[in-house]
Amino acid sequence: MNKSTRTFLSVLIALLLIAAGIQMLVNYKIFVSYAGYLVIAALAIMAIRNLVDLFTKPNKLSYGLLLLVEITFLTLFAIQPYFYFLIYPQLYGWWALINGIALSISFVIAYRDKLPFTFWTFLNAIINLAAGVLFIFTAEKHLKLFSMFGGIYLIYLGVGSLMPLIFPNWWLSVKLPLSLSIFVTPTIIAWVNRAVKSGKTSAEDLAPKKNTKYPLEVFVYIKPKGKSILGHVNIAFQGKTYAYGAYDYKTRRLFGLTGDGVLEVTDRDAYVNQMVVNEGETAVCFGIELDPAQLRMISDRIDALMKRTIPFACDAQIKEEGLPQPYKDPPVDILSRLYSGAKQTKFYHFMPGQFHTYSLIFTNCVYLTNYLIRNKNLALFDTRGLITPGNYFGFLNEKYEMKDPTVVSRQIFRFIK
Repeated sequence: MNKSTRTFLSVLIALLLIAAGIQMLVNYKIFVSYAGYLVIAALAIMAIRNLVDLFTKPNKLSYGLLLLVEITFLTLFAIQPYFYFLIYPQLYGWWALINGIALSISFVIAYRDKLPFTFWTFLNAIINLAAGVLFIFTAEKHLKLFSMFGGIYLIYLGVGSLMPLIFPNWWLSVKLPLSLSIFVTPTIIAWVNRAVKSGKTSAEDLAPKKNTKYPLEVFVYIKPKGKSILGHVNIAFQGKTYAYGAYDYKTRRLFGLTGDGVLEVTDRDAYVNQMVVNEGETAVCFGIELDPAQLRMISDRIDALMKRTIPFACDAQIKEEGLPQPYKDPPVDILSRLYSGAKQTKFYHFMPGQFHTYSLIFTNCVYLTNYLIRNKNLALFDTRGLITPGNYFGFLNEKYEMKDPTVVSRQIFRFIK
């Protein structure tokens, strides 16, 4: 799909959302009478867009699954337009409730780390929890209230999606519901398998290689099973990798969803080799073009970040250096494995404040990556709304496919025995 066609369909969807939202606020009874047909029109447009993407873009599994969902609901609404009012309040209610729980966890973390946005996180959590309970249990009894909330939300989505298309530097960018990013992993793995099987890409082509050209690279790491199935994002800048996560097993909580944030800093080539060859992950590397001013900005941002860190030792380092600290023997955690594979690796905790606590659903690897490379003055690219590694891969991959001048290379690294 070319850029003009995609823009046209995006504008059309945004206008439909705004029109539906206004109608829900002005006269919800009239909206009820034709809401199902409006939903059918919106679903049809989205299905057409995903059908084109299915045949023109590499993430075929993601687009195929989205298309299947859209066709399923399109069929249901075509048979019974009022099915919308039976299912939408429940879907929105459960989405809001889950979002409210996630925001509540984020609020606790933000309050403990004394972050500046604590109040708004708390308010957002309360609104989502209240809306979730309201729509799940009382939507049929409070159709007018549901229509008011729904109308405001649709206008917010429509305006937030439309304005960046008209004004490229618009300050607010709202992403429509996130794609099924968990399915990016099998998509990439399948793509690599096809490339190798076809003979177009050999095991040598997929072997980790040194970077000699681009000062900034963004890596997306994925694995077909286990915790790594959701993926991981980090950057390599001027030969060093900066990776963030809940790597310290001693501080993990809530089944690993949160814990003390850990920053790994190591040689770029050693890190890639460790993750791809020894950990069995597939890495997609995007080379980013920077001018001298952008180089200085990212360097300054990294320096400012490092000033807020506190060095600490992993189990393997504690054992090797005989430090007076408890450790598991033998040391087999991810930090120890990385340290053993790349001796120059250094580990850091953060001082109280931003990044002190890692959270899978909020302050995660994508959040730190955005902090380092998303800046108004940097003018690199707009990553607002990207909160998962799958989103990041889709965003950068599309930039590369469309020959964006900032994303200038794409390599896939995978160890083949």
